[in-house]
Amino acid sequence: RDIPTYNFNVAEEFDKFGEKKLIKKMNNYDSQQDQSYWKQFIQNNNDMYTFDPTEYFKEDNQYKPVIGNVAIYRDMDHMTNTYSESFGDVLAEKLKHTIENKDDNKDKNLGFKATLVQDENKLFEILNTLDKESIIAFDTETTGLDTKEAKIVGFSFCMNENEAFYVPLTHNYLGVGEQISLQSAKKAIEVIFNHFVIGHNLKYDFKIIQNNFDLNLPQKYADTMILAWLKNPSLRVNMDDLALRLFNY
Repeated sequence: RDIPTYNFNVAEEFDKFGEKKLIKKMNNYDSQQDQSYWKQFIQNNNDMYTFDPTEYFKEDNQYKPVIGNVAIYRDMDHMTNTYSESFGDVLAEKLKHTIENKDDNKDKNLGFKATLVQDENKLFEILNTLDKESIIAFDTETTGLDTKEAKIVGFSFCMNENEAFYVPLTHNYLGVGEQISLQSAKKAIEVIFNHFVIGHNLKYDFKIIQNNFDLNLPQKYADTMILAWLKNPSLRVNMDDLALRLFNY
């Protein structure tokens, strides 16, 4: 289901009439009251994955223009950059949960165990299990694609196909949990970079790490995007295409 949308500019209405009147107008809007189409769609398409994101646009069971201290809309149907960055992480986790719990997927192994690391002691306990020959897959999560402007919000790593770890650093959304400090993150990434690092389009991740932490790059690394291109320059080398072509995933 799409996010809640309106036939009026939410941001402009907020400035004109204030939050209290706007909340009433948003919740009385026809498309938010009528749930029949969505319910009928689910009944007619029970073999499809369905996800209703509208709960993430409510507070105290009401649609609101601002949640926490973050404005939700920049017009009638587009989220602000700030809220979309926060909502993206929530959406990804919710979609993953939806797919994994679909009836026809319950007996399938959809990949590895994803572990959220929010405790610094736990983070370094994991890293201390590495030996000097460990090969580590590494990726960053950031606020944008421009490496000169983007800020790191988290990073992930894994040493085998069974479990991967995500380390949140500076996420900013309603209900955000404990996160690792940037100082500890720098030390952790330094440990990772003392090993053989593998990643996809590492040029981007390395620039992010240099700009955010001023760290030296690993001496040994391999970029799967470059390797895929070397194997077959005529095929697409983005992550989605590679996952489908090589692993049917």
